[in-house]
Amino acid sequence: MEKTLKKPSENRGMANRKRRDMAFYASLVALPLIQFIIMYIVVNFNSVLLSFQFYNGETSNYEFLPLNDFFRNFARIFDDIGRGTENSMYLAMAKNSLYGFLATLVGVGLSMIFSYYVFKKMFGHNFFKIILFVPSIIPAMVSVIIFNYFANSAVKDVVVKIFHGSMEYGLLSNPDTKLGTILFYNVWIGFGTQLLMYVGAMNNISDSMLEAAQIDGASALREFVSIIFPCVYSTFSVFVTVAFAQIFVNQLSLFSFFGTSASELSTIGYYIYKQVQGISKDGEFNSVAALGILCTIIILPITLGVRYLLRKIGPSVD
Repeated sequence: MEKTLKKPSENRGMANRKRRDMAFYASLVALPLIQFIIMYIVVNFNSVLLSFQFYNGETSNYEFLPLNDFFRNFARIFDDIGRGTENSMYLAMAKNSLYGFLATLVGVGLSMIFSYYVFKKMFGHNFFKIILFVPSIIPAMVSVIIFNYFANSAVKDVVVKIFHGSMEYGLLSNPDTKLGTILFYNVWIGFGTQLLMYVGAMNNISDSMLEAAQIDGASALREFVSIIFPCVYSTFSVFVTVAFAQIFVNQLSLFSFFGTSASELSTIGYYIYKQVQGISKDGEFNSVAALGILCTIIILPITLGVRYLLRKIGPSVD
């Protein structure tokens, strides 16, 4: 058989198509790649260096630790954890961080249910859409001020005037309700973005699939479990993965509500921020940087493992 040879013009056409495909691919990945380099590598590069340095007060410079004491900053953290008072502090921060993480997961699930409610255009769906999305489009401090007034003043007035009860403290002033109120705020404030993403994913579901389910007599619950959830699972898995990645950086908006006076509610993210905020220009950032690196080392394999498991066990759209 004679070997078919391509004409030079065909070879040039294929080469041009490959170049156009590569240019199109480069245009797609350029922006996220630049964002990753600037927002992660550049921002954290100095933090990695600081975790292996110490501040020399005599020269007013940061210098690398000697090789025989290269991990001093990390050892200092473990020493603090081993002490009684510091150990209790770290355990309390880890517990509050875990509460914030669980609240985030609850918010991810609830927002998907409310998104289905909005998607099906049930009674009051436009009202719920506005109420849940408004906090996402107004400044964060405005949301904090409004919620602070509601939790501390409005709720107390309602209890006193309508229910003829008494409240000595508002929800954010009462130690027994302060953490729960903060967790509620963080769940509520996250609904807007999640609602937008979930409803957008649901609107992309083929009408024929939903019509076939209705013809077969599927209930709303069956439709949600068998059609809606598998179709929005990729969005759901992204939110869950991000929730794991943010365990050690979630501040629960504590600084916005209480400034630096929320030690009893402190999460690890809030503690790191407060430590950095309180350090002077020439102070020691080394221990804080080491704590951040240590948290990254812990959470990175967990996040990647969760992402892998979610991909393996996720439902199939087919």
